[in-house]
Amino acid sequence: MLSQLQSLKFSFKQLNGIFLVFGMVLPFMIVSTIPLFHHKDVSTFSQWADCWQRDSEHIYENCKNAIFTPNYPYLGMALSAGVISEIKSFFRTNDIHSVAKYFRLFLAIFDAFNFLLLIGIARSLGLKYSVPIALLVALLPSTWSGGALWGQIDGISQFFLLAAVFALISAVQTAGHGKKAASTTCFAAALVALVGCLLTKQLTIFSVFALIPLLIFSFAKIAAASKIQRLTALGSLIGALGLFLVLDRRLSVPGYLGSSYLYVWLGGESRQHEMISGRISGNGFNIWMFLERDMMSASNEPFYCHPIFEQSMCLTPRGVGRTLYFGYVSLIGYLFFLLSRRLHHFGDNGEKQTRFILAASILFLVQINLGFNVLLTGTHERYLYHFYPFLMIVAIFYLPYRSLLNWRHFLFFIACAIVYGMFVLSILSPMPGDWPFSGKHRFVAAIHLILLGILTAFSVKLLKFLPNRQQTKPWWKS
Repeated sequence: MLSQLQSLKFSFKQLNGIFLVFGMVLPFMIVSTIPLFHHKDVSTFSQWADCWQRDSEHIYENCKNAIFTPNYPYLGMALSAGVISEIKSFFRTNDIHSVAKYFRLFLAIFDAFNFLLLIGIARSLGLKYSVPIALLVALLPSTWSGGALWGQIDGISQFFLLAAVFALISAVQTAGHGKKAASTTCFAAALVALVGCLLTKQLTIFSVFALIPLLIFSFAKIAAASKIQRLTALGSLIGALGLFLVLDRRLSVPGYLGSSYLYVWLGGESRQHEMISGRISGNGFNIWMFLERDMMSASNEPFYCHPIFEQSMCLTPRGVGRTLYFGYVSLIGYLFFLLSRRLHHFGDNGEKQTRFILAASILFLVQINLGFNVLLTGTHERYLYHFYPFLMIVAIFYLPYRSLLNWRHFLFFIACAIVYGMFVLSILSPMPGDWPFSGKHRFVAAIHLILLGILTAFSVKLLKFLPNRQQTKPWWKS
């Protein structure tokens, strides 16, 4: 009997090893075997690369003849235009298909690292079978359709985001075990990753904002250890701010305090602030699909007007969308605050309590990402790239609590991930029959609106799940 158990244990280790290797090579298999990429995006990067080769420092000023003028912060430009310029020089090619081939292989490296980071996060949350869980996430079309395969750098921003989450979780857990040097190192690494995330794609601001509760929690855990730890953590925050300011001003930017980040958000040639809210949708989906307007039409066109005191009060998709999103963020923020306070009231429950708070923090990140995709105008097709991997991790964490989440919810989440992934793929290449649905944008918007409702209800159930106890001592001393 003992030998049989040992044999099973050995077999599982072998299987785990196979899954690990397969998950690492999967991104390279996808980009090598699926001959699809977004021609317009890669062509734009290729044009930026030509400008980068001529004068990288002034690329924002001297690359106005590209399909789209440069509209990423510094790291995003370096990791798209800079990398492709090196590919062109090294392989001596300007052929867009050759450029796409090598560039997507470069991007696949980050997808492979993302797989490893998912394993690390799953293990940190105490999930069994972390490798199969990460492989499940990696296999979902929602994970790979909009990254390396597409030819976009979203996988790199995902790498920085996953690294930040993993490092913050590690900072909290090592601080709880009295490993002071390890906790401050992880905290500093998380801040560096957040800087990288912000300067790769400007729209990651939503995800970085959503990590503020986790950032505060980890800082508080570290600061509670000693005055030196508190000062070290504070120094890391100041250092990260300095790193952001240095990298952000690495290129010459006309105006905007020399900031590439402000340039792409507040105007410049990129008009990112107009792109994100100036139209109904940028080929993405949101609740404004149900107006049945041209998705590229202006989002400030009223859909309802009513006279009040001889004045006409009009509602626009942009205005109502912002109001709804602000209200939604306020609601889930309040629910998260109540949940965190109630968890802190438990006192010394050790690792289980800490993991519950960490999982709730990731749930907050999930909801912030889904909310802005569903409620705001101007969304693109790939904006949910950060959403699904974290949703799957959180869902699996809470699955043992059947009063909160059951297998039907989980299967619905997987179905949504598949539908979303196929939706993104349909942008690259029409599906057979161009999908069996009419109005695919409205269909995908509808299921994600349902998903938003499910996750909001889940937050309420999670709050009710925890008994309301009186706090006996400060949570940071627990």
